[in-house]
Amino acid sequence: AARPALSLPAQAVALLLDDPGRAAVVAERPGDWRELDNAGVRLLADMVDIVVAYPGSITSATLVERWRDTEHERTVRRLSDAGLLGDLFAEDTRAQVLADIIDRFNRDVADARRAAENRRRLRERLAKPGEAGE
Repeated sequence: AARPALSLPAQAVALLLDDPGRAAVVAERPGDWRELDNAGVRLLADMVDIVVAYPGSITSATLVERWRDTEHERTVRRLSDAGLLGDLFAEDTRAQVLADIIDRFNRDVADARRAAENRRRLRERLAKPGEAGE
């Protein structure tokens, strides 16, 4: 049976679980992605924070254990399956794939900020009497 497609946050978490050292790739990038309102993104942020706080000492098993008996336990266990990424990404591309996902998240945040600013400006224009074509 074919596996269900993984969301980008799930792919990012799986890539980090595969090699926690990849947190450095995430930490090098702007942190705007942390603003995304997504449970997977929050889980990724928590994992990155733990790995960065204890450089070189966090293993995949440590991360899986950290989320034992939490709402994320099943997800973390599933995403830590060693065979999962083998089907998706070649070993030598995985750090770049993670970087690309974070860059995409940062673009999504920038797009959302621009859209919110455009909505704010439109509301301002519409609220000014006599300027909205009255």
